[in-house]
Amino acid sequence: MGYEDPDVPDRLSALPACPIVLYDPGTGGHRRENTGKAEDLASWGYVVVGLDTIDTAVSVLPNGAVVYGQTLNEVTAAGLEAAIGGRLPDLQFVLDELQSLNAADPLLAEIFKGETI
Repeated sequence: MGYEDPDVPDRLSALPACPIVLYDPGTGGHRRENTGKAEDLASWGYVVVGLDTIDTAVSVLPNGAVVYGQTLNEVTAAGLEAAIGGRLPDLQFVLDELQSLNAADPLLAEIFKGETI
């Protein structure tokens, strides 16, 4: 299925809502890690969203900008707190964006059905 297929909206409306999995690769990790696991989940009907977080070594944004992550010291309690605290806003941002896409894109609304985000 793809956008070029005129029957996509009809096919999507027949599908059940797709649960969403947010994939956070962990400290210093990258969203492309464990692609095989993400593809396996997707094959079972999950929408898998990988994200780079505050401590991802380097990310390239859609506009081509390069963003370097922060090095976190997770050996200390303060470092661990910073690592967790830095991820929460990232995860919330992704959830907010998914809700916006769900509301704005009729094809995505058919996949998410508003109840699985």
